Amino acid sequence: MTQEDEKFIQDNIYNFECVKIGFMKNLPLHILVGYEQIYRRYLDPGFILTSWCANCVADMMKRLSNYWDSYEASKLLDAEVVQEPVQVPKKKGRPFKNKQ
Repeated sequence: MTQEDEKFIQDNIYNFECVKIGFMKNLPLHILVGYEQIYRRYLDPGFILTSWCANCVADMMKRLSNYWDSYEASKLLDAEVVQEPVQVPKKKGRPFKNKQ
């Protein structure tokens, strides 16, 4: 996700929080268009939003919110994962003999 898209979502994160608890306020058109462009970019390039349909807007916002949550979780996991070389312990005991 680009930094511009991340900044847009962070600046308007309140809308995702509203959707999660089950209500939506009227979104200004420029913000709604911004969400629609992000949705097209990352979820479905052929998506067409019917902006006057409250259920359509809420559904888009729910899916985009779920995508954002998974994106944030993956960023946290990537930051926390520290790759250390795995050392295989040496076997003790008698060496294996192949009988033929």
